[in-house]
Amino acid sequence: MTPQGLAEWYQALAKTMLLPGALLDQFAIGLTGRAPLPPAPLRWRVHGTPDLASFLEVGDRCAQDIAKALRQVGRDFAEFRRILDFGCGCGRVLMPVRRLAPAAQCQGTDLDGEAIAWCAANLPGCEFTVNGPEPPLPFDAGRFDLVYAISVFTHLDEASQFRWLAELQRLTQPGGILLVTVHGSACWNGWPRDQSEAVRRKGILLVQEPVMEVFAPYCAQNTYHTREYVIEQYSRYFRVLDYLPAAMNRHQDVVLLERGASTAA
Repeated sequence: MTPQGLAEWYQALAKTMLLPGALLDQFAIGLTGRAPLPPAPLRWRVHGTPDLASFLEVGDRCAQDIAKALRQVGRDFAEFRRILDFGCGCGRVLMPVRRLAPAAQCQGTDLDGEAIAWCAANLPGCEFTVNGPEPPLPFDAGRFDLVYAISVFTHLDEASQFRWLAELQRLTQPGGILLVTVHGSACWNGWPRDQSEAVRRKGILLVQEPVMEVFAPYCAQNTYHTREYVIEQYSRYFRVLDYLPAAMNRHQDVVLLERGASTAA
């Protein structure tokens, strides 16, 4: 099937999902008491499926994994006052994070303008901004004491990662925490030898995913890292506190970083 044919198939399928999806969502809201919930097409865009139960489950697990990772370095959600979800999508992780950090001011930003519009209309108590593919973000320096980016650096090329690390360094206050996830060795160890050796040799490997251009254009490439590369390169911008293999949703590695008083790229 051509990319155009695949795009048409996806759009037709998404339309058939809207009515039954909305009815199922209303039923789920009645059972769980959790409302509002993003519509099926937005869930598909960040989750790979419109399934509501797994969307909620993974969002909750990711928020709990953030909390667990923070505890590994002696930090707790209760101490943070300004939190940024960089790459928030339609709020899959931010919704449960708000429940874990009710006293914090939460901000979300993403490339997906439609998802941000839904968040702004449906998630009171948070602020939302559409960002471009390149820095800067429209925030003052040192605004946030916690920034997290779940499955964002897993899609950026090397140069873009460095530009965004510099920008997130600018936005994080001294002593603040940046938590990012990467595709570590658990994601590429089972590859054919030549591909896995390429990751080990370079420390970072970008793999194009043309089919994702249809579903989520900003995920049309995947990036894979070694632990050694991440620690060496990310320490140019932040102090590396810990590196936790497969600690995010039992899949991606978690990197915990601290903004130093005089850290410079």
